[in-house]
Amino acid sequence: MKDYNTPATVFWQVNGADVRGQLTDATLGNGLRTVKGLDQVTGWVDYTTLNGSTNLGLSYYANGNVYFKSDVGTYTYHAAKLHAVASINTGSSTDVQALSQMADRCFGPCLQTLASRRFWP
Repeated sequence: MKDYNTPATVFWQVNGADVRGQLTDATLGNGLRTVKGLDQVTGWVDYTTLNGSTNLGLSYYANGNVYFKSDVGTYTYHAAKLHAVASINTGSSTDVQALSQMADRCFGPCLQTLASRRFWP
């Protein structure tokens, strides 16, 4: 992606993609290079790197739910609601409490806001 008025200015450049056409390697306008490692069977992101250093690792349950994110922790899901996160084990009870308080403050008002915007017929 280039600046229309100054074509020599590149904001974002694709360096590589997999056979599905999923972006695997890109350089940003500020020179930062991001690479995504994708599972060859599922196409899910296994890891990302920024300028050659791994900055995110992921693993998944068989149904596609995130099992572990290296920057967050281990996810567990509600037994009756397939994709509803029940808890995240970050290794700190303070973090779990903070997530719970954030959910209490945001999810109700956020859902009401989305519903009021009527994105669907």
